[in-house]
Amino acid sequence: ACYDCQYKFPNYHADIVIGDFWNVKQYCPGAYHKQGVSLAIIVSKHGLDLFDSIKEDMSVHYVTMEDAIRSQHSIVEKISAPKRRSDWWIDISGKDPGRITQRYTRMSPYRFVRSKLAKIYRNIIYFLKK
Repeated sequence: ACYDCQYKFPNYHADIVIGDFWNVKQYCPGAYHKQGVSLAIIVSKHGLDLFDSIKEDMSVHYVTMEDAIRSQHSIVEKISAPKRRSDWWIDISGKDPGRITQRYTRMSPYRFVRSKLAKIYRNIIYFLKK
């Protein structure tokens, strides 16, 4: 459904739309954080009221809708399905997960799991330091 989404800007049917803010350094350098930054698009009065009630607990930076669209083209443009998506769905049913990992990533299952565990560990340490 995401590859043929009918709810692209301006056809939002939500009060707030939240996603990743790619290239935040380019559009709002003061908001950059190595853990990533979220982009919230306030769509309705109700969404604005909700956002206003929680924004004191966040670091908030404002950008124009044009910059939001430039940073995240998929807000308005259809995104393409990965070339091997249908192959993956065929392979996932009944094959060894290790073989699938090797086929669709460039690392061994051991390295794949190790990298995921390292990321979880870094996130735990980050939150414990807070």
